[in-house]
Amino acid sequence: MKESFIECRKTLALITKALSILSSSPEMQIQLASEGRLEKLLKLCYAPETAFTEEVHDLLLLSVLELSLHDKICVDLFSLEKGLELLLSLAVIEDDDALQITALSALLKLAQQDGNKRRAIIERGALGVACKLLSEDAKGPQRRTSMQLLEELVVEDMAHEPLVRQYKLVPILVHFLFVKLGLKEKNRTMIAKTLGLLGNRNEHRNIIISEISNILKESSLNISHAEAQQTLCALKSLAATEWLQQMLCQSKVVKDYIKNATGEHSSCAALVDWMN
Repeated sequence: MKESFIECRKTLALITKALSILSSSPEMQIQLASEGRLEKLLKLCYAPETAFTEEVHDLLLLSVLELSLHDKICVDLFSLEKGLELLLSLAVIEDDDALQITALSALLKLAQQDGNKRRAIIERGALGVACKLLSEDAKGPQRRTSMQLLEELVVEDMAHEPLVRQYKLVPILVHFLFVKLGLKEKNRTMIAKTLGLLGNRNEHRNIIISEISNILKESSLNISHAEAQQTLCALKSLAATEWLQQMLCQSKVVKDYIKNATGEHSSCAALVDWMN
């Protein structure tokens, strides 16, 4: 009896492993998710802990997440009870990178669908999920996907107030933009765009400019070439947004920093052509 039970568990593990592999195949995804199969898989994910081994449960979760990366299936999962809840809960899981990054990617795909989906996932707590990962300085893939998710969600006006007031996103983004070493151009542009959108509300603009000024004041002395280049690149990215360009050009702190930085490192002068 015991041997039979062990064999059944082994067989189930093999089946769910094969399922997780097939779920990542574009040719099989629609077939696996159609005719109520997606809903059945989702229900299995919420089965009691004693129903499956941890390995089988994780493979079931991964199968659902892999399927949710398909545009149509992503929407289907969103429409199911507990579908969005599953994505949000796995996006903050701490001990499984594969589940976490796939859940974040599914949330991103959902946010890219339309305004109704974006507003729905904002209401269900997606802003907190993304900001939590950014504030904890998560691993690279998770951090990048969280930032991409925020870039999509910040298009909605309803996201601005909680991002600025509740989740204190502005100092996090300003720190990444000016202090984080090795920031790639596409990530710099994404952060600058997000800050620009957060400033659509006039009351948020002073908060953003104040954080930028504080960073510049802290690094205005003994500026290395690498620091000058990173900071001036950050300012240039920000200046792509009209209101930010106007306020940066009017800021004495910004003007003083640029004067010091380009005075010590004349090769960086080309990075401040937006001031003209």
